[in-house]
Amino acid sequence: MRGRNWSTAEDEALCTAWLNTSQDSITRTNQKLETFYNRVYEVFVEICTERNLDCQPELRVPSGIKARWLTISKSCSKFAGCTAQPIREIKADQHRRTN
Repeated sequence: MRGRNWSTAEDEALCTAWLNTSQDSITRTNQKLETFYNRVYEVFVEICTERNLDCQPELRVPSGIKARWLTISKSCSKFAGCTAQPIREIKADQHRRTN
């Protein structure tokens, strides 16, 4: 069964949880992917609770956290690729003008 759509607050909490978990030098090495996303879920719930967000973390599960993160990550990569091309072209044009 599919849950409700993710809110912006949930997306932000998930991104923060993923970054905090991936940058944690104690837990980031030598752990299985399932263990990593279980930890991301735990941090996500903590963030929702601390910030008093309307995240309803009880409606989310670690597999849903992983699926949503993959969607966000793919969109971010696509955006980065789209913005990188014009930046490269501008730099190349500036380089041509100075030489």
